[in-house]
Amino acid sequence: MYEYLQYEPALAYAKLLTENAAGRFNREVNRDGLQIMEPWMIEWYTLPEQLYRAYEFTREKIYLDFAKEWDYTYFWDKLTAHDFKIGPRHAYSHVNALSSAARAYMLTKDKKYLDVIEIAYHEILEHHTFATGGYGPAECLFADEESYLGDSIKANWDTDKQHKTYRNFADTMVDRDDQWGSSEISCCSWAVFKICNYLLTLTGKAEYGDWAEKLLINGTGGQLPITQDGNVMYYADYFINGGMKTTEDGRLQWNGASFEWQCCTGTFPQDVAEYNNMLYYHGKDGLYISQYLPSEVSFAVSGVSVKLENTSFYPKEKEIHL
Repeated sequence: MYEYLQYEPALAYAKLLTENAAGRFNREVNRDGLQIMEPWMIEWYTLPEQLYRAYEFTREKIYLDFAKEWDYTYFWDKLTAHDFKIGPRHAYSHVNALSSAARAYMLTKDKKYLDVIEIAYHEILEHHTFATGGYGPAECLFADEESYLGDSIKANWDTDKQHKTYRNFADTMVDRDDQWGSSEISCCSWAVFKICNYLLTLTGKAEYGDWAEKLLINGTGGQLPITQDGNVMYYADYFINGGMKTTEDGRLQWNGASFEWQCCTGTFPQDVAEYNNMLYYHGKDGLYISQYLPSEVSFAVSGVSVKLENTSFYPKEKEIHL
């Protein structure tokens, strides 16, 4: 609210929230990042991104100090050592955590943070994602089982399936059912859009638009319409003989009720807004195009105003019309 609307009271609220969190949050969480369901500090490693942002705007030390407390050094060190035996991790939040490393790099210019996000991008995209760009069967990333992605798309009735279970991010085996999908679409897309945007901005390497493109088309663009009741698609389920999408959330709360508001209800509108930020990038020598969606952009080169319109129908048509 402060960054985009210049709403000054937001700064006071942010400081109050941070002071309160600094006084109450549990520092005894498992620092290797495996999920702990009590005392509800299950995604602490996603905190630094916004705290570093707050410090950039205000230069108030409380944000910098609190951000450093939650740096995910276990994960970073494993990645930079190319030691990918990391163990089961929560899929969405661990890709989301990479944005914290990106923000740390933007602030410190310490190359180890840039190395982390580049190594992670290639490792996860090349070894832990489906062809759609989705990832995280049973919301699990870095499972130790060989070919865990391939096994996860075999249906229970397939006679050659060795295991009718998933390993989830709590490192326990759970029965294969529609409570645990192949890919959590809206949230997983949001995490990928953010890290791709950081990488494109920081490196200028076109390859970092690839993963975003997969999930723009197959994830966000391939979602079911929101229902009249406001339900959005949660999981995409992939099988050898096809796939399944639904706006019904199969998970149940402890009292047997369905979730009325799940995380993807929040990230889907972020996804459909964020892709706008991933179409064009500016450099000293002009404009860079990352995603070929119908759009127009105004910019300047050497003081000359230019408007560019993209009338392409990619990927249905391979030619790009600018």
